[in-house]
Amino acid sequence: MLGSRTRCAAGAFTIALFTAACGGDSSSAGTMGSGGAGGGGAKQSLYDKYGGEATVKKVVGQAVAGLTSDPKTSPFFTVVGMKGHDSGADLTGCLELFFTYALGGPAKYPGKLSDGFECRDMRAAHAGLGITSEAFDEFVMDLGAVLKSDGVADDDIATVAGALTGMKSDVVTK
Repeated sequence: MLGSRTRCAAGAFTIALFTAACGGDSSSAGTMGSGGAGGGGAKQSLYDKYGGEATVKKVVGQAVAGLTSDPKTSPFFTVVGMKGHDSGADLTGCLELFFTYALGGPAKYPGKLSDGFECRDMRAAHAGLGITSEAFDEFVMDLGAVLKSDGVADDDIATVAGALTGMKSDVVTK
């Protein structure tokens, strides 16, 4: 869990990034850092820039630890492992698949994990969980702090925050 002083600083930092980042829709997630179409040369993906699979696994592990220990987000994870819900391994695997895809790595999301588990799209995965706007914002702030502590550049954190913000309507219960 992030210390309260660290989280407050990270929260202010991430809110500033939200202000600077363009939102966008969920279709922008797969192109984060991939250079986009037609712009005169391929830009290195964020996935490759920051170390690929090993980095995604590390960041997802840190994010899951933060989410499950944060009093604002942990209640949404009490169903993990219960009958009819994802196991902890499936949740982590789907998050790794999502972030690999979102950062421009070699994955398709939603998709299938190596154990055959089928990851759902963001709307289906979060349906019925009652996730609030405040909890979503807390997740993005915690993730921003994790990325910052792992040496991710501010501009790249802004790119990630902007893409995640574009998915907010698929995650938050209306």
